Amino acid sequence: MPVEPTPSMLGALFSGCLNHKRLDLAEVIGRKLIEMQPDNDGRYVGLANVYAEVRRWDECRDTRGAMERKGVKKTTGYSLVV
Repeated sequence: MPVEPTPSMLGALFSGCLNHKRLDLAEVIGRKLIEMQPDNDGRYVGLANVYAEVRRWDECRDTRGAMERKGVKKTTGYSLVV
């Protein structure tokens, strides 16, 4: 790529990979996103979900464990009506 991708760009690509079932590519991008944003809970959850989708339970558990070891807490979901 002539431009270094931002986390937002890779996040969009990651979502596209999930939508089109390109889980092999989603795994690579998910790892890169965690490397770029190690404090972002959604990056770990996204990668763990990729592993769960392909029934790679050990990697799923390891990803969630890494999140816990690094002290990254999952943000509670909420809705906002304006």
